[in-house]
Amino acid sequence: MNKLIELAKRLLIIIIYCVGTIWIIIAVLAYYSRNSSSYVAASLDKEYRLRKVKSPRLIFVGGSNLALGLNSPLLSRKTGYNVVNMGLHAGLGLDFILNEAKNCIRPGDIVVLSIEHFLAGGNKKLLAQLISINPNSEEFLDLDILDQIRLFVSKLQLCISSTFYKLIGRDKDPHYYREAFNFEGDLIIPYNEPKPNLVGGSVKFANIDYSNEINSINSFIKICNKKGARTFFIFPAYQQSAYKKNIHTLQNLELQYRKYLRCPILGSVVTSVIQDKYFYDTVYHLDSIGIQNRTYSVFNMLNKEKVLPKSQ
Repeated sequence: MNKLIELAKRLLIIIIYCVGTIWIIIAVLAYYSRNSSSYVAASLDKEYRLRKVKSPRLIFVGGSNLALGLNSPLLSRKTGYNVVNMGLHAGLGLDFILNEAKNCIRPGDIVVLSIEHFLAGGNKKLLAQLISINPNSEEFLDLDILDQIRLFVSKLQLCISSTFYKLIGRDKDPHYYREAFNFEGDLIIPYNEPKPNLVGGSVKFANIDYSNEINSINSFIKICNKKGARTFFIFPAYQQSAYKKNIHTLQNLELQYRKYLRCPILGSVVTSVIQDKYFYDTVYHLDSIGIQNRTYSVFNMLNKEKVLPKSQ
């Protein structure tokens, strides 16, 4: 019995030593490999603008369909509102996207949600990258124990891979990086870079029950309402050929939104479907002409519903 206890103690010491060593490795590599110009580092700038920009404010909340889907300076001129584009990356997950925005909502804000189709949990590798440069973002995530373990593993993998790419001088994405955003939060690469030959991200969606995620969105809407803000929903811009592959599934998704969502829906899935020629590199990312057209479309939807009394 004593031998078993002694063996258990030694095993525990080894485990503690290994875990401690891993934490030290992560701490050292994280400091060295941290990339303040990474794409997700733009979350720091978006959060700062959301805290500081003066009212009246028109706030867009969603993923990269907004980052490459709005001309915010144009929309600001058209509406008379200070536009804040919080759109960054759907891969950060629904919880992060909603929680990041909700704490800084003020009375009088107009909040427009544009959530990628069937968006749910976040990508652990992307979240690890986010937390490495924006540690406070971890409070915006709803993680169970298994999620925390996966995130820990992803952090270790990120530290190793980021260190390697930094050593060989390939740690900066030539297109998607922090400095590629304008002041309002729009990604401006479609204006400056030639379009890729292929548009990615076309998938066949499963026809699933999305009511739990809509309930999460409703909780966000309830908080906005309590703070004296008004909230609206617009379906994301989506490529026409990708829509045709998913027409029945997306019609069902729209029915779920109209049944359960507790805020006005402007337009429909169909009115947010856009011709293929106006897309940049994914089925959610518009090119420069598509962005201009989409901006006017969003303005007209808001204007039609008399959402913006100051609009011109």
